[in-house]
Formats: sequence, C-alpha cells, structure tokens
Amino acid sequence: MTQPTIADTCFELDGFSLLSVTGEDAARFLQGQLTCDVRTLNPTRASIAAFCNAKGRVISVLTLIERDGEFVLILPRSLLTKVYDKLRMYVLRSKVTLTPDPEHLQLVGLQITAADAHQPPLPTADFGVLQAGIIWVKLPGGQRYFGLLEQGKAAADDLSGTMAEWRYLDISAGLPWFDEAQSEQHIPQTLNLDALGGISFEKGCYTGQEIIARTHYLGKAKRCLGLAECNADMTTHADLAILSASDAVRVGDIVAMQTHQQTCRLLVAFHSADDMAKCLILNDAANSPVRIIPFQ
Repeated sequence: MTQPTIADTCFELDGFSLLSVTGEDAARFLQGQLTCDVRTLNPTRASIAAFCNAKGRVISVLTLIERDGEFVLILPRSLLTKVYDKLRMYVLRSKVTLTPDPEHLQLVGLQITAADAHQPPLPTADFGVLQAGIIWVKLPGGQRYFGLLEQGKAAADDLSGTMAEWRYLDISAGLPWFDEAQSEQHIPQTLNLDALGGISFEKGCYTGQEIIARTHYLGKAKRCLGLAECNADMTTHADLAILSASDAVRVGDIVAMQTHQQTCRLLVAFHSADDMAKCLILNDAANSPVRIIPFQ
C-alpha cells in the first residue's frame, strides 16, 4: 500500500472510539441489535448502521466492519460507554465478548485526490472495503476513508488533519454522527440512514425494528435530514434550533454542527420536507440567516 501523497491528508480521529465484538455468536448477536443486515458484510463491504432503543430511537450511529471473524464498531467517543453498557445488557448467554477501545486497533481518517493513485486502488463505492494491511472503508463525500489498522503500524508520517476538519467534512456529506444530547431523539429514517444503506427491512427482528418497519411501510416518516450553512460568527447556546423567519416557529433540530474558517455547517432534522423551502434563521441572539445547500 502506498503512503498518501503530499496532496493527501491523514486525520487523527480522536472523536471516535472502537468497540470490538468477538465470539461464536457475534454475528447473530449484532444481527439482533443493529439496523443493518450483518450477513451482508464481507471483506469488501462494510455498513453504516444504527443501534436503537425499543422505541426505535437511535442511541448511536455507527460503522460496522468485519475482519477475520471480529466485528469492529466505529462510533462517537462520547457514546461509547452508553452503547457498551446497553449492548452488554443483551448478551445474556450468548457467546460474545465486547471490548471497548481494543488495544490492538487504531483508527485514522484519509482524504485523497484520486482513489486509483494508490496500489491496489482504494474502493470508490460508499462503504466499500479494501483489506490490504490497513482496512480502508470508503465514506460518502469525496474520496474519504476510515483506516483501521493494528496498533503500532503507521498509516502516514504525519496526521496533519484535525477532528474538527473531519467533522466538518462528515456533516457536509450528510453523515449523522451526534453526541449524547441527540441520542435517543430520532428514528433512523430521520437521519437518512435508509438512503445511506444502513437499514434492512427484510432481515427480521432487532431492537426497535417494529416501529422502524411500521414507519417505513406506512410511509409516515415526516422528518428529514438536511444540510444548512450559516456564518461562523453566529452565537451558540444549548437549545440552538432552526426557525422559520416569517413566524419564528421551530422547524428543525440541529443534529450536528461544525465551523470551518468563516462558515458553519449544520445537519438539521427538519420537521417536514416543506420546511426546507422556507426562509430560515437560527434562534441565536442575532437571528442569523441560514441557507440550505446540497450534501457535498
């Protein structure tokens, strides 16, 4: 595997954690807990997924990778303990071992200019996998990859990219990573996980499946995810939200946000798709105007 070129950037992803799931029953156990179909994972395919509560609300979004019988969950660091504790409640007599932050693995991020400039070429389909010493997982939004590797191995000479820059790219691509404040607030469809391939409606039962499936088959998912942009000098507070400028009615909840240079991008769970066409403002001190833009 070639090292990233000068134009490439490696990121230190200290905002993420890993959770290793091993054991004879690992695949069956995860199949009963996550929204994706674990059986479709293979050496060339990973998946985004959600771990939900019994009411179908997303506890955490995660990326799931299978490597030599071990399943590795990539999830926000702020939610690791919560996810670990709740998964452990379901283990019961299953032959499964859960290991938070396994010492043998580390995670990096990579953004490159051309996937075919590397040998062997990196995957170009979202959540495609290349296992070549380092396990590379293609992410939505340009040529970006998670890199999963053994501790002590070097993915690059310099991890010059920051977690804040990576989060900005994730938000721009519509990847709905969130922290504790948004945990158990949204169903997977609100976070666009169905469009990202993170929900199987054929796999059978899993925690929260009844409500998620009912919403899908009855067509009752009114909320939707959108990407918004505003100036970075807006003010923030604990209940920052998106309002309709005409009547100051709350029309969207902020799932994640990140500033970069003079711009702030926000992932917004809109109460309906029609709200995205309205003139929008933030409920900050200046009622900062908000623009809706396509996912990048």
